Amino acid sequence: MSAPKQATGEPRLVLTAGFGAATFLGALGTDAFLPIMVVLSHALEADMSRIQFAVAAFFLGGAIGQAFVGPLADRFGRRPVLLTGIALYSLTAALAIWAADVWVLIGLRFLQGAAGSSGRIVVRAIVRDLYARDIAARVLSYMTVIGTSIPIFAPVISAQLVIHFDWRAVFLFMALFTAALWILLWRYVDETLVEKNIHAVKPMTMLINFIEIGRNRMFLVYAALAVGGPLGLSAFLSGSAAVLIGARGLDPDTFSFFYALIMACNAAAAFVNAHLIARFGIAPMLFGGTVFCALAGSTELILALADVRSIWAIVIPMMAYMVGMAFVQSPALAGALVPFASRAGAASSLIGIMQGLLSTLSSIAVGLLPKHSAVPMASITAIAGISVLLVYLFAARNLESDARRHG
Repeated sequence: MSAPKQATGEPRLVLTAGFGAATFLGALGTDAFLPIMVVLSHALEADMSRIQFAVAAFFLGGAIGQAFVGPLADRFGRRPVLLTGIALYSLTAALAIWAADVWVLIGLRFLQGAAGSSGRIVVRAIVRDLYARDIAARVLSYMTVIGTSIPIFAPVISAQLVIHFDWRAVFLFMALFTAALWILLWRYVDETLVEKNIHAVKPMTMLINFIEIGRNRMFLVYAALAVGGPLGLSAFLSGSAAVLIGARGLDPDTFSFFYALIMACNAAAAFVNAHLIARFGIAPMLFGGTVFCALAGSTELILALADVRSIWAIVIPMMAYMVGMAFVQSPALAGALVPFASRAGAASSLIGIMQGLLSTLSSIAVGLLPKHSAVPMASITAIAGISVLLVYLFAARNLESDARRHG
């Protein structure tokens, strides 16, 4: 199968903005949801753990959806799969407005997560279609800068909507936002897949592809970095509302401010990362980012075990963690997709499946453990940060050295 000719520049701003927003549909679905979790618990007369399961259902839907989105994009093309997924995301958000029972909401959140997986999976495949590794890492970083405006502003908008209206307004916001995104991408996105793989969605082909991709050492190493960082974030997403709003008394408006501050650090770091990659290459960014994640996660856990009650004991370590994650994420994703020109969709799906399953387990664990304590989410964040540092030191560093020696 022939690969598309790779571009040497970067996409125009409007397309980068659309791609960034599509990649962060998962963030929209979680971050806009956080400020309304306590309100939903009262409105639907449901225990907080069940509302937290709605977060886990969103992650699980994303994990399962990603198993099919990549192969579908390899079979039918990037454009139709991307547009269909975003349309379904908007529809499920609209249906959630009428959810009168927590289990109906959980089911719709599962479907919304599955639909939202199309954004990050297909966009990664499009970038892989068009760009060489270093340029792809820079493009992904720029997309992160733009896409991170969603987790910065979504909780702020959500908090204002729930204060002035009610929780249903938040799902209406999700539905309208993604409808506008669909129009933008329908207007500007062209098909980038040169030759469609007619066998890509056959069950045996999918299984063989996933097995072959999963046995590739370069893929495994960089995928471990790409999914390890978000594991710490998923723990924060699942536990922060219960700890900061439920146990420590923050109002949704103040909570949204602190959350936006954390995500702004991620956006700023992604912008810096794009420029530093062009100057120094990928290896220093990976090393610095993994060190940041390990130190930040460990600090958060130490402060939680010491029962330091200040909000900043959670916020400052998470700010540092998100800086490290920004340095790691884009180079790791680009590195993981390098060996798979004709199967970029399947490779991107496999990364998403790994990330989604780990995030689901993280959310379930946080939901089952005590709600008043920061220790559960801090423990997972620390484990994630230390793990990515160990993966870099004992595996990725050698791959980067080999890449430099071979030009």
